[in-house]
Amino acid sequence: MYNFERVQNEVLETLKKANASLLVNMPIRLNGRLTRCLGRVMYRTTVGNTYPTCIEFSKLLLQDTHDETIHQVILHECAHYIAWYRTGERHGHDLMFKQICAEIGCTNDGAKCDVEELRTAEKHYKYAIYCPNCGFIGGMSRWGNTLAKLPYCTCKKCGGQELSYVQNW
Repeated sequence: MYNFERVQNEVLETLKKANASLLVNMPIRLNGRLTRCLGRVMYRTTVGNTYPTCIEFSKLLLQDTHDETIHQVILHECAHYIAWYRTGERHGHDLMFKQICAEIGCTNDGAKCDVEELRTAEKHYKYAIYCPNCGFIGGMSRWGNTLAKLPYCTCKKCGGQELSYVQNW
């Protein structure tokens, strides 16, 4: 079972094995607002210089994710940091990043893993839109013109006329 202290220790161990060290005062932290990704390395750019400012992991990552998935997310974010550490540049998911992933044992060298795609599909919207024929057809995070004019809209799947919404709290 992972906790935040274990995540921090694993990041530091992974960097040490790759002969990389964390920048002084660079935090590793949990971010409760990350919902579309499970981890990220934040960067700042100043006059031709790019450097990482922190490594963040989603609180959702530790809540109900399997240990192997958590381990792979940690390795993935470490690979981003190691790529910067070795070259001084951000590499995204390019060939060098993929080589580092292979070197440290990370199998998730793409932009998203299965867990992130599942979380995106399970997104809870503030306003859920329903068709009388199809059921749930989508949602919106905030009020807008589409919701205001919903009685005049038709379902794209079946052509249903009386669309409605429910506000979720």
